[in-house]
Amino acid sequence: MTEETKKTDAGIEKDEEVDTPASEKAEEKKKEGRKGDFFKKEPVRLTGILLAITFTVALMLGAVNGVTKDKVAENKILSVSQAMEELYPGAEFSKITADNKDARIIGAYEAKKSLETLGYCVKAETAGFGGKIEMIVAVNAEGDVKGVKILGHSETPGLGANACEKGFLSQFKGKSGSFKIVKNGEPGGMDIVAVSGATITSNAVADGVRAAMDFVEGLQLQG
Repeated sequence: MTEETKKTDAGIEKDEEVDTPASEKAEEKKKEGRKGDFFKKEPVRLTGILLAITFTVALMLGAVNGVTKDKVAENKILSVSQAMEELYPGAEFSKITADNKDARIIGAYEAKKSLETLGYCVKAETAGFGGKIEMIVAVNAEGDVKGVKILGHSETPGLGANACEKGFLSQFKGKSGSFKIVKNGEPGGMDIVAVSGATITSNAVADGVRAAMDFVEGLQLQG
């Protein structure tokens, strides 16, 4: 190969060494530009998607709350109605608007049949171990407890929840005047035997029954 050819080849090689990297750099810049645009635009796009999802979920939760709120209230009223019907079958109930200063008393109803007063259903609320305990206490015209129905509670299953069951509640039937909760013994007289391991809940239910009895006594004294 002649020197001229070598120079020419060298020149070509030199030109190729200059031209090729330039085009590659240009291409790299384009790619980097596209990447830059992607990373600039992507967060905005993702933020928009997240906002749209959040808005949709909020609307759905609002709609569900609107439906269930009324349903919960309806069920609670129905539960009170059912409890009173079981305590005084076939009776007509009218709400009592007497003055009440006892925070445990939430509401009260007079039970009548053929214009005769059979007794009263008192809705009471007390504090148990796991939260509030709502109940309906039926007290007859003589001031004796006719029965107790639990409307709702948050007590521990197998322990406090047992104090909201018929086995424990039936002990209050026929009670009048004062009674006390005892941890051991047999039901009878003026004693109410607490549920084992659930003294707090047992006392809470008894507290509601006492409050209802006191309320009815006050009504009768008012005349």
